[in-house]
Amino acid sequence: MTNVLVTGAASGFGRLITTTLLAAGHQVAATVLDSHGRRSAAAERLRAEGAEVVDMDVTDDDSVRAGVATAIERLGRLDVVVNNAGRGALGLAESFSAEDWKRIFDVNVFGVQRVSQAVIPHFRERHTGLLLLISSMTAQLPVPFQGPYGASKAAAEALSEFYRLELPQFGIESAVIEPNGFRTEFLDKNLMTDVEAWRPVYGDFAAMPAQALAAYNEQFDAIAEHDPQLVADAVRDLVAMPHGTRPFRTTVDRMGLGAVTDRVNSFREQIRADLWSQMGLADLAVVRAV
Repeated sequence: MTNVLVTGAASGFGRLITTTLLAAGHQVAATVLDSHGRRSAAAERLRAEGAEVVDMDVTDDDSVRAGVATAIERLGRLDVVVNNAGRGALGLAESFSAEDWKRIFDVNVFGVQRVSQAVIPHFRERHTGLLLLISSMTAQLPVPFQGPYGASKAAAEALSEFYRLELPQFGIESAVIEPNGFRTEFLDKNLMTDVEAWRPVYGDFAAMPAQALAAYNEQFDAIAEHDPQLVADAVRDLVAMPHGTRPFRTTVDRMGLGAVTDRVNSFREQIRADLWSQMGLADLAVVRAV
């Protein structure tokens, strides 16, 4: 049995990951923002399914430290942290203000760092642990109209890359899951900008982000096997692998983009391996035995 902390568990991937891990016999501390207020119903559902619900705001340092401490206290230890909490954005890159970009990065990048920094001492003390990031294929393959989101996921993956090299000496693994887009509640919460405000500049092109989202949803409806449960299953399978054997990147897709992303990742992985070898750093990525 593995003890797992899942951030952003109220809906979307987070909820599916939580219920899937519980069904596999693991213990899960599921973080929910405002679990006693506007998300109380979601929190109650998670509790009914066996999760330990922990209130956490990943944009607040104190909340994260308290939430991680509570999860460790309730479960006895943590073996895995799934950094899933995220915020999306859809629109023309120019249309997002600096404050918009900050809001996205505060959740998707700084939130990941806050949670990781809070749990790493616990992992280091136990000389084992897995930091698992739920990223996006847009981190590797930028697509239009997702500027703040894609950039934030690329930054979060870069952070995971640094941890991949700096933490194995303590028995700590890092891994990234890169899903394609899936139809979940996440899409309904995208930060979006005013189309009409930008139509005088971009003309009809200003409406393209919304049109692209509509076309994407049509694809989701047409490919039934492209189910968000696939992401939760990928997390379950990674958690089940022996410590030190997990692949760094895993793509999840049934729409055809996964094969392209795998090609990009394979090429870049070879470049990384060559670079690390030339610099005498190849051993840094080897997770030390527990």
